[in-house]
Amino acid sequence: MNSVRFIATSLLIALLNTGCANIPDSLEVNDTTRLIPFADVRAMPQGYIGETARWGGIIASIDVKENGTVLEVVSMPLNSNMRPKTKNSSEGRFRVITEAFLDPVIYSEGRKITAVGVIGEGENDTIGEYAYLFPVLKSDRVYLWKKVTKINVHTMHSPWWHSPYYWQYAPVHQYPTTVTVEQP
Repeated sequence: MNSVRFIATSLLIALLNTGCANIPDSLEVNDTTRLIPFADVRAMPQGYIGETARWGGIIASIDVKENGTVLEVVSMPLNSNMRPKTKNSSEGRFRVITEAFLDPVIYSEGRKITAVGVIGEGENDTIGEYAYLFPVLKSDRVYLWKKVTKINVHTMHSPWWHSPYYWQYAPVHQYPTTVTVEQP
């Protein structure tokens, strides 16, 4: 009996551990790859050129050039599946430079992205009139996250809810729940 309980518990733990974080395939890196955090590059911009990084955030602007696309991104911390967490403060900004054409209608301001690439030499520019050194991520893997809307759904039930006659003839009812809707 104890061995059956042990096997059942082991299977449950294995299932819970495998289903927690689903990282999109394009954002996967080898376990041996050292990823440089955005904060480290902000602190020492020239010290990590050529290293690999995985950063994410919210698109602030997009500039399509003749030979690729430049995204200016407001950096946000990433959760366990590498989706940027929205918060009311910024870690700073960085630029993603890619040789691919990214359509400005699809990769529009306010959309969340995560990119994997090689850290390049920083670029001096301005945000408004404020001089700013942008860390640069040269990337061939830019993942655009779907928009997610959470809707609270509360169902009401009949005053005869507790009556045995109600359950004999009534359809199955649901309890209050939250529905998540993904939009392209």
